[in-house]
Amino acid sequence: IKEALEIDDNRGDFYVSLAEVLMKQNKREEALSYFELYVEKYPDHSQSYQLLGDYFYKEGKLDEAKQNYEKSLVLSRDNINSIMKLTLIKEKQGLYDEVEKEFINAFKYSKSANDSIVIYDAQIDYLQHRGQIQTALQIKEQMLLIVQNVYPPFAIPIFQIMRISLYLLINEADKALQILNQVNGQIMDSYKGVEYEAYLKYHIYQKEVVRSEEILELLRSGIPENGYPESYIPYWEGEIFF
Repeated sequence: IKEALEIDDNRGDFYVSLAEVLMKQNKREEALSYFELYVEKYPDHSQSYQLLGDYFYKEGKLDEAKQNYEKSLVLSRDNINSIMKLTLIKEKQGLYDEVEKEFINAFKYSKSANDSIVIYDAQIDYLQHRGQIQTALQIKEQMLLIVQNVYPPFAIPIFQIMRISLYLLINEADKALQILNQVNGQIMDSYKGVEYEAYLKYHIYQKEVVRSEEILELLRSGIPENGYPESYIPYWEGEIFF
């Protein structure tokens, strides 16, 4: 990507792609520099400040994230990503009544199926944090119906497998295993990390330590080809030791 930018530094999407790669490599300060270059290139684009807000949100710097999301919405009131992230910041501040109103209002600005998916995804996170797992599952199933009509076939199993965490939270391990078996062999190699993580969650839930260690080794040995962040590995080691 850097070589491409040397040829043509007016391609803003290259800055974003490069920043995302650097984030996966845990080179956060360098990633931030490319997000900032993107803002310099496109100061009048809502997405510029949304992406910068996303960076600060992931870093836990909520004040900086909020400022950038608000700038994003000044430029485009219907930027659903910015609306949802501001809503989740309110959740972190404990403003739950406002959060629930924001979810309802957000659909007024939804212009596409992708916008609806972003709203549903944020709702699921919120409900999960609030312990309302059954409601989160209902919304997840609604979202899957939209996903199947919007995303290419290779992406559907990835969305399906991401449900298993919710089923494990309500002690429905059989349903989680059913989903794992359903998508087995359907996920592309570049997304195998998502599949391995799902199996890892299942085997840890079942307290199958040896199998969990085997899956973790598969996950670790496939980085970076399987698209999984190496920085997550110590977390799963901790879960297995626990």
